[in-house]
Amino acid sequence: MGLDTSTQKFEAIVDGNNITGINSYGILRAPRSDGTEAVLFSAPWKGINGDFNTQGSALLLSFAAFVTKFSHWSKDVIFLLPDHSLIGTQAFLQAYHGETPYSSQNLKYESLKYHVY
Repeated sequence: MGLDTSTQKFEAIVDGNNITGINSYGILRAPRSDGTEAVLFSAPWKGINGDFNTQGSALLLSFAAFVTKFSHWSKDVIFLLPDHSLIGTQAFLQAYHGETPYSSQNLKYESLKYHVY
């Protein structure tokens, strides 16, 4: 599809429970962008009830396939499949915006292979 893709591991302590997860993401680099602005689309791996979010994941990947067919984007487009919805998204966004890994005492995360330039 032409996306920069990678994964990110993270750990969090929530209500005294240790949570680990892996975020998967892809970034479509806009040809008319300097890489400082992006739009994020996200669908968690699992829903609130704990079932796999197959419809949401399929929709996100289908949308990614659709937008890669066009080259007129002025912002980068990020497709995120976070583990543990909110916690995974927070870990991704903190790393994406250049915050130092392990910056929070309750959330530890890897730096990203692809991020803001």
